[in-house]
Amino acid sequence: MQFIKTSIGFLHILITVLSISAQSVHSDCNSSFFEYPVPEREKGCIEQFRHKADSLDHVNVFMLAKMTELMYPERLDYQFRYLNNGSRPIPDISTDWIRENQVVNVNNFECAFEKRFRHYFGASEVSFKYIHDQHLDTLNLLGLKHSYGNDPELMLISTPTTIFILFRGTDDIGDDSLAEWTGTDFKIGKTYAGGALMGTKVHNGFWYSFDLIRDELLASLIAFDAKEKEIWIAGHSLGGAMSILSGVYLAASGYPVTQVYTYASPRTVGNPAFAEMAENLLPEKIQRIEYYLDPIPMLWAPGYEVNGNRQWYFKDKDDNHTFYGNIRERYVSPNPLEFNRRPFKDKRSKEEVCLHNEQFNGLINEVPFELHYHNPQWYVKAAYEQLTESEKNGLPSVDDSYPYLYYGKEE
Repeated sequence: MQFIKTSIGFLHILITVLSISAQSVHSDCNSSFFEYPVPEREKGCIEQFRHKADSLDHVNVFMLAKMTELMYPERLDYQFRYLNNGSRPIPDISTDWIRENQVVNVNNFECAFEKRFRHYFGASEVSFKYIHDQHLDTLNLLGLKHSYGNDPELMLISTPTTIFILFRGTDDIGDDSLAEWTGTDFKIGKTYAGGALMGTKVHNGFWYSFDLIRDELLASLIAFDAKEKEIWIAGHSLGGAMSILSGVYLAASGYPVTQVYTYASPRTVGNPAFAEMAENLLPEKIQRIEYYLDPIPMLWAPGYEVNGNRQWYFKDKDDNHTFYGNIRERYVSPNPLEFNRRPFKDKRSKEEVCLHNEQFNGLINEVPFELHYHNPQWYVKAAYEQLTESEKNGLPSVDDSYPYLYYGKEE
């Protein structure tokens, strides 16, 4: 029976490969909305990417943060407006206004994303492939209907030497802002993983999202000859968890995963067996980047074991950022009355103790009001501050949209 299931799976992948090969991976956005003055410093900037970095690299953190931020349609939509406004914030606009008036949507997202980033790659041959699937159920409760389910979305960028896989975080499904939260993120129970992850248990919602796009992802990688290239994987929030899950899956399937960078990823991806597999297959290759009081990376559940290296940005009262690399994991005390964390790996200095206190004092009262620190643009800003002046000269700017896309943050 297992042989039959495996054969059917391979047949499905083969059919998908043939379908992808028969299609053009490029499409045109005919609207003038997508035409904008390309900043000179962005042209060919991928040359600055450190492809062979075997640990966290600040240039790579910034560039991947820039690309994963714009995996959200409303942010990508705003970028075209911002650039056509002379790279200046647009007055009297809000995230809600963008969502009501946005031009970028699921039907044109691939070509819109390509319009925004194609010039990063200069004269290199490059292909963009948007993968998206959806499964929704409806719950009737007290006469009210609620949709919930999975809505995985990712972008593949293929060059002659490199594959970039970028995952989107939790997003609206149509007009429903809660369906993916309840149907994916909040399905915290563990389930047995299949395929290359056999023998491990992973987050229920994350696994079913990954399973929806697994065959098309593998087929696309075959079509792009990915086993002969280096593979970089990145994502924000839910996209970070999907990045870890897919990174381990692809490495277990024989793909050369170079690094996995996550931004604001939940820690609840897999059980100890999954964490052991991740460590064996991707040693020092999973970089979990966290920002100040962002509450999402603080979430914890029993039976899960954290993956990779924790990298943390601290923000002071003047919005300046300090980077602390490879620091100790937060822990949950067995004493429910002790809400405490120890964030530093090495023997702590007086300065680190002060940072520890500033990070976590009053956490129970502060965290619900600090959700805006989950915003991907904070990660972009903090990453940019770690660059040298010479590095900044050869890279894109931050394109700060403050305060228009900082959820919950007032000007």
